[in-house]
Amino acid sequence: MSLTRYGLAALLTPLSFGAAHAADIAYEPAPYAVTAAPPPPVIVQRDHLASCDSPDIYRRIAGRFASRDGTYWHTGLRITGFTQPRELGYRPWGPDFVPRRFCSALALTNEGAMRPVYYSIAEELGVTWCVSGTDWNYAYAPDCKMARP
Repeated sequence: MSLTRYGLAALLTPLSFGAAHAADIAYEPAPYAVTAAPPPPVIVQRDHLASCDSPDIYRRIAGRFASRDGTYWHTGLRITGFTQPRELGYRPWGPDFVPRRFCSALALTNEGAMRPVYYSIAEELGVTWCVSGTDWNYAYAPDCKMARP
């Protein structure tokens, strides 16, 4: 009698697992219904932004610095050169915004000091800059932080 019980249990067990497995297959979504995540957007570099060490950018910053100082502040301070250019960010707000490159360098002044200068080169907006320690109207306060990415 115990043999028939075990024999019957052994016979019914594969059927019960098979039915459960068949039920799982019936509710499994079809392979074509599964959608993959969309690929990341491809950033096509259409802009022609100057590099951080561009002599043209340096001339613009030095010229505008001298012009503003001569017009408003009258300190006689001039930028005589730049050194250690470094890119801080390129399109930091994503591909949908105006292409912009953020840079920093050290500006050599006629007083013999080396001051950090932060500048951004934008495709449609030109060059904006801030020389640390000379932001007398606090346009990029505190200490040129608002000129950085």
